[in-house]
Amino acid sequence: MGMRFKDFMQDTGHYLSFEQALLAPENGVNLRIVVNRSREVADLLIHPHPDADVTTYNIDFPYYVTYMVTVEDYTRWNDYNTFRGDDFRIYDQSTLLDYFYKENNLARELFNEPLVHNMLGCHDIIVDILSYSEPVITEVDAE
Repeated sequence: MGMRFKDFMQDTGHYLSFEQALLAPENGVNLRIVVNRSREVADLLIHPHPDADVTTYNIDFPYYVTYMVTVEDYTRWNDYNTFRGDDFRIYDQSTLLDYFYKENNLARELFNEPLVHNMLGCHDIIVDILSYSEPVITEVDAE
């Protein structure tokens, strides 16, 4: 059973590390982002060590418009952007959304719904995803 992104977003006090992005890994999923999560950043640095307390999650988007993986050093704070959450964010307003709508008029014409800008703030990596659908988050079995 999956967890809603908004619920996962509100569960604070964790650190994330980016594992990988997979395109169309299975039916009904067009984009899967795999992240590791821990309360201790040091655990993420030594993972997959048996002493590391790390949980791996699949964040599955049934449909996405675009995604971008950026090294954190190449990002900057922008007071224009407004969001809810911390390491898991949902943007209410962002320059990425504005740019996409400006450059891709088709996005407004194809769907009668607004795009949602989701962001994962991982250790050294930022993952931005624009989607019309909410992702489903599932814990990966440790076996």
